[in-house]
Amino acid sequence: VEPTDTHSPPPMSFIASKALMELRVHMCQTSAGSKGIRDFWSKNYEAVKSANAKLPILLRESAGTPAKLTAGYAGGKEQTLSVDGCSEAEFSAALQSLMKGS
Repeated sequence: VEPTDTHSPPPMSFIASKALMELRVHMCQTSAGSKGIRDFWSKNYEAVKSANAKLPILLRESAGTPAKLTAGYAGGKEQTLSVDGCSEAEFSAALQSLMKGS
């Protein structure tokens, strides 16, 4: 029996572009619209953070706030996506897109 590696590297899809300077996530602690986002971070925060140790990832919770994801890039460019009502998979795809700078 082969030993299993419990410390495998995080998925490549969560490695950020060098141009990405900051991620900000706004969400509500209790709303159905933010559930997929909350579920995603509770399961994947460690993997995303370990793949991007120096990248600031700011999770902001505020009652009644529609969920949105903002990426700040080098040169002051920002891109914001509304992720309110997204499933975990939909949020993951949006996050991967912004992390690649696309």
